[in-house]
Amino acid sequence: MRTISPFLLAALAVAAPSAAQTPGEVAIGSGEEVLVRAGDDGALTIERRTRAAPMTDFDRRTLRKLAAVEVPPGTVAPGLPMQDKAARDTPIAAGKLRITLRDVAARTPHDTLLVIENGYGEGLRYRAVMRRGERTEPTDVCLVLPGKRGYEYWPYPIGRLDLSALRLVPWKPEDGLPCA
Repeated sequence: MRTISPFLLAALAVAAPSAAQTPGEVAIGSGEEVLVRAGDDGALTIERRTRAAPMTDFDRRTLRKLAAVEVPPGTVAPGLPMQDKAARDTPIAAGKLRITLRDVAARTPHDTLLVIENGYGEGLRYRAVMRRGERTEPTDVCLVLPGKRGYEYWPYPIGRLDLSALRLVPWKPEDGLPCA
């Protein structure tokens, strides 16, 4: 298992908005987007956008599919591969992570959708902690496949997500889509 460079994690922490932030953690609020690019010289460019780019048609169709899945309390939602021509028509930039958190209306008027675009050639693993008012709680997440988008959906509002332990891991199709 390969960990994303400590320099990347430090740069991501710099991009985070919270003074209570711990090193190596990426905090993202609803409606925000964070872009991370590595240059040929290894230098990182971090861009925080307080306004996320509009959702794609593929994002909307994926949200509808995710919102339709019933997950029994106390269980982990299954990893669902999404096949759609629009995903091929919306390329993901190589050597970049794009992380977007959105307040969306799917099951309720204030659901939450996380989209992570993985422009690396390995799978992306991470941990996530939800911040809902004064409450915090970890949440289950799935590996983001190499060169693909990963989606996480919650049928309630989340004010902020703290992402940590970002690491690139080898992945083969026979590994499936692990969630934890």
